[in-house]
Amino acid sequence: MRGGNLTLKYPEGTVLPDWSQDSVRFQSAATPDSSVSDFDSIAVESKWCELYRLLLAPGTVAYALAPTARSNKPIKVNSGDAGALMSEAERAGAGHAAWAVVAPLRADLLVLDIDECADVVWPTLRDAAADVGAGVAHCAASGRPDCLHVALACPTDLAMQYLLRLVEDLRRRHGPALSETAGIDVRGRKPIRLPGSVSLKGHAPCVAVDEHTLAPITAIAAAHRAAAALEELPHTERVPRPTIAAPRLDDHAAAEDEASGLQWEAPRAWRARTPLSAEDWHVLNDLGADRSLAATDGAWRLWRHGLRSFAAARWWYERLPCFTKFRDRDLEAHRKRGGRGPMRWDACQSHWNSIVRRARAHQPEIPVADQAVIDAVLEELTWWPEADLAATAAALIYHRFADGHGIHARPIARRDLNTLMHFSDGTASRTLGELARRGVLTLVERWPANNPRRANLYTLTVPPRIYRGDRAHDVTSPPARTSLPHPLWGQVGHKIRRTWLQLTSLGQAVSTKALARTTGTPAGDHSHGLLQHLHTLETLGLVTRSGRGRGTLWQAAPGSTLDVAARACGATDRSRQISARVVAERRCWHSETRSEQARSKRGLQILRERLTHSDATATVLPFPDARRSSRHTSRHRRRVPQQDGP
Repeated sequence: MRGGNLTLKYPEGTVLPDWSQDSVRFQSAATPDSSVSDFDSIAVESKWCELYRLLLAPGTVAYALAPTARSNKPIKVNSGDAGALMSEAERAGAGHAAWAVVAPLRADLLVLDIDECADVVWPTLRDAAADVGAGVAHCAASGRPDCLHVALACPTDLAMQYLLRLVEDLRRRHGPALSETAGIDVRGRKPIRLPGSVSLKGHAPCVAVDEHTLAPITAIAAAHRAAAALEELPHTERVPRPTIAAPRLDDHAAAEDEASGLQWEAPRAWRARTPLSAEDWHVLNDLGADRSLAATDGAWRLWRHGLRSFAAARWWYERLPCFTKFRDRDLEAHRKRGGRGPMRWDACQSHWNSIVRRARAHQPEIPVADQAVIDAVLEELTWWPEADLAATAAALIYHRFADGHGIHARPIARRDLNTLMHFSDGTASRTLGELARRGVLTLVERWPANNPRRANLYTLTVPPRIYRGDRAHDVTSPPARTSLPHPLWGQVGHKIRRTWLQLTSLGQAVSTKALARTTGTPAGDHSHGLLQHLHTLETLGLVTRSGRGRGTLWQAAPGSTLDVAARACGATDRSRQISARVVAERRCWHSETRSEQARSKRGLQILRERLTHSDATATVLPFPDARRSSRHTSRHRRRVPQQDGP
């Protein structure tokens, strides 16, 4: 149904009464409790169904979430139509919902989640909405004191923009005086608990309230209010413009890949968010004559906007017109499977991954002067005997300085080494400090300086020759370059990588003595030296040996891969745990509102409880306040001098 056309199943001309008992039977008058006590045997539609039909777009998938003993950590019960889920919840709870139903509201509504500041900000927002002709389509008490869920029906884009600017103004005006958990969240198309839902945090249920007195109202009155507000909307729905925010770890309808495992891939570029332009929105909402071209153009817009992982891009692929081609493929594949199992977005993900590969493969031409410095540094690194140090420096050059964006004043933080080289915090900090001490990296601007969310800035310089050893080690050939940042070497060390690389390059069986002479590593035994490296590689399945004693020959195992070895020894899981913690920490660093930072901190705390590897855990240090300006950075720097930024 559309807008304000409230369709109630009564004969034409019948006046719909507003029953004071607020019965669970929406379609009939209120009945005594005794007549509706057996909910398992009577098919009863929830009193909230008509309100849901008004507030939700057709085909919206809702989720039923059951509360647990742990606050805000529900379990998923079911998914489907919101009215059917609530009806089932009320039958299970003998008239009162046994669980919560969450779903995104219509895209043409301005949906606000006001936490712990409704008495301060809501009167101003309500009056401003009336001034611009925006009706209150929904107003509900979320269950916690001083918290509201609000949906405003804005008749024009100008009215929508005016209210969004007012929200930002209220945040700035009242933010310093509010608690850390207070705030106004613009929900966009993110799921929100629907009226009638039980609390997931042990508070009161979510109920519809009067927008002026905040007193509870019946479901019928709430439906009438929604219908009246939606009548003011234009007959064509406004283009959905979701608010781009860091994915919330406490969202109960989160993407399946986030709900089932660690989110170890950065969802977005760690920079200040910028809104999409009018031209971007036109491309994203234009199907075009060539559907492949439309999808590719739309994906490039999302990439330039800052999206990096498919977990972040999936929302857009599921909804926007430009991605219709690949969305239809996945929907058809799901239909052919009989609708069994979760929806798999294989075609959409394959298309996004192709965009990611092309974007990361592209780089501007490196200036001649910069290339000369890079070549000189790599030449020095080939002679360094310290394998881990040389590998880290070379990987930083390929990852940061050889990307065509210059070698001067580039940001590098300890967390970059966590994710690039899969180091623990201690190893990453020591390695970064040693590279600066040796002169490979020259610090030009220390965090936080003018930007508390930017890391230390370094310039690549040629180190002195005093750190050279007596033997060169390959860090420039394609096999060496591609193997440098592999998770396996973060766990077993790059000395073993040098041995493996040498065996691979030889392509034939070689004795221990000959290999020791080639690599410059003492033969040793099972506990140190070359034999220790070879036994480790044999355990990983990367090398094979034949013969015994002095006749032992070693050879790279045919068909073996680093990925298989890393999974077998747990290096992949260790690396993903480290990366997942870094992603969660950077969400805290780059939060732009207090409420977002509070959610990110809670997500980090939940994640830390799930981490099992000692290298993935770290001491929790304070993050800069999401509202802290540059004039406060010096005080914050004195408080945590041991950090090097995000």
